Amino acid sequence: MLCKSIENRSVLTVRTGMVSVLMMGVLLCAASAMAAGTYRVNAASTASTPTGLSWANAFSDIQAGIFAADQAGGGEVWVAAGVYTNQSPNSMAVDMAENVHIYGGFAGTETARSQRNWVTHITVIDGENTSQGATGANNATLDGFTITRGYSGFSGGGMYNTGTAPVVANCIFSNNKAYSDGGAMENNSASPTVINCTFTNNEALNGYGGAIGTYLGSPAVSRCVFSGNTAKFDGGAVYNTVGAPTFTNCLFTTNTGVHGSAVYNSNSAALLVNCTFSGNSANAGGSAIDSTISGPTLKNCIAWGDAVAEITGAAATVTYSCVQGGYTGTGNISTNPMFVSAPLNAALQAGSPCIDTGTSSGAPAKDLLGLPRPFGAGYDMGAYEYGATVPTVAVPNVVGQAAADGETAVTDAGLTFTVVEAASDTVPAGEIIGQDPAAGAAVQSGSDVTLTVSTGTAGTSGCAGCQTAKGALTLDDLKKQFGDAFLAGVALLALLALKGKRV
Repeated sequence: MLCKSIENRSVLTVRTGMVSVLMMGVLLCAASAMAAGTYRVNAASTASTPTGLSWANAFSDIQAGIFAADQAGGGEVWVAAGVYTNQSPNSMAVDMAENVHIYGGFAGTETARSQRNWVTHITVIDGENTSQGATGANNATLDGFTITRGYSGFSGGGMYNTGTAPVVANCIFSNNKAYSDGGAMENNSASPTVINCTFTNNEALNGYGGAIGTYLGSPAVSRCVFSGNTAKFDGGAVYNTVGAPTFTNCLFTTNTGVHGSAVYNSNSAALLVNCTFSGNSANAGGSAIDSTISGPTLKNCIAWGDAVAEITGAAATVTYSCVQGGYTGTGNISTNPMFVSAPLNAALQAGSPCIDTGTSSGAPAKDLLGLPRPFGAGYDMGAYEYGATVPTVAVPNVVGQAAADGETAVTDAGLTFTVVEAASDTVPAGEIIGQDPAAGAAVQSGSDVTLTVSTGTAGTSGCAGCQTAKGALTLDDLKKQFGDAFLAGVALLALLALKGKRV
């Protein structure tokens, strides 16, 4: 989510709110910063006896925040922008705990989770090429982080999940490496939910699955971009062994492997819906999607412009898809999909044969950018829905209402809110004085409405507890430390956030 940048002044206080979003069966709901069970982390914290219960007393490392929340029986950990590393040799940077939900993207002044901006306030988990970035846990969330330079002498350089099912959302996995499998993420009998993440320039040095390797697991991966990942053997981006993983609204481009330069399935019941494959390069005469023993199921997909071949190996079930060279199945076509600029921009141009020719059966309600499907006469093939735009809604009239009632009306309309508290000699405290945009204005769903709320007689308001943000990094700082591949991941996620509202 891209948030407004608002200057705190001595005569007003700023806070924001947003609509809760239900995605992939996971409810990520807003919570108050002052609620019990919320712990804060800021790499720049100098608190002598940190408790994490306020930004002024924030922990300086993520693991301390996780430990505090875990000891309390669960909670949230809010992490301010900065770089976080492992606190001891040969340990992972972040060891997740059950019932603990970790969120990056804070400036270090927020009073509600909805105020964070993970695109602007870049929060980095850095394995320093010596340790894994994170390990997963059940009923746990990792949201709003860049996981980079993670390394494993076995599998899962960026993240290792075994027997768990964490939620991983709004993350960039960049420049992670594993000696064996899963350069960015390894799932060993694990089934994480992965939403709106970018996997770029990760590598399986001597194994399989440059970005993700899965063994006996069924991860649900949606609205993710896989770009520039490499495996020494099969599965340049993804390697699936047994299990039933699903990939929805995903883009696979410029990945490299021996067989299955994008995806390799070994006796895996993989399901790929509305995915796009382009520009992937297979060594040794392989294909973009390859399988052994049993093939995957593809629906509403596009596989075009990949080196050598598109789909090979065990017979795949392919329907309503555009495959270069053709593939037997109901609704399939073999005509140039007309990408805007292959391979990196695989959105469809006007007149593409993939527009309105997909099937509605099992199709997702949104595309890779979070825009609604279908747009037009039918569902499109591929990760992008041509012509889709964010729907508009009418701004409700909330002037004269109590602040809480007005905020509820705004969020019920599918909008976010920003509250500016200002003194007034004529309007009772807690009542809404004005709003922007005005009532009845047509705005995009998810847009922000500024509510001016009275604090009563002049001189009684203030900005108690406001503080200057600490530990923020510039893009130049990050480029020097992590290189251009990291910035490419930031750019991809920024594009997604600009095009569609995020979790």
